[in-house]
Amino acid sequence: MSTGDLQLDFKRFQASSSRFIRDLDRLVEQSARKMAADVVADTARAWPVDSGRSRAAWRFGLQSAVEVNGHLYHEVTVSNAVEYSVWIEYGTQTTAPGEHLQRAIRIAGRRAAAVFGPLVVSAWKGGR
Repeated sequence: MSTGDLQLDFKRFQASSSRFIRDLDRLVEQSARKMAADVVADTARAWPVDSGRSRAAWRFGLQSAVEVNGHLYHEVTVSNAVEYSVWIEYGTQTTAPGEHLQRAIRIAGRRAAAVFGPLVVSAWKGGR
């Protein structure tokens, strides 16, 4: 039978884990910005054009991270300030909804799952 001692430099471990958390937070924020930019680009690409005013008006903003139950959440707002953009997206009594923004959000979700899903799965060794 063999025995051994395990020593852990706690200060060094704590500093390394703090750097990892900061880097992870930055990665999550960058990913949220990229996803929002993709949503805006995909929406604008599919948006119908007459004068181009409403297509050019798509914007996104990333709110500061909010902690809820120990998890950080980034809230992304995608908007279009042109008054008739809501009619193009959601339709009217006489016009079918375009659903361009909603479609772009679904596409972004699938892209995120394709990129981050394997990373999360590969990080878990064992426990199924």
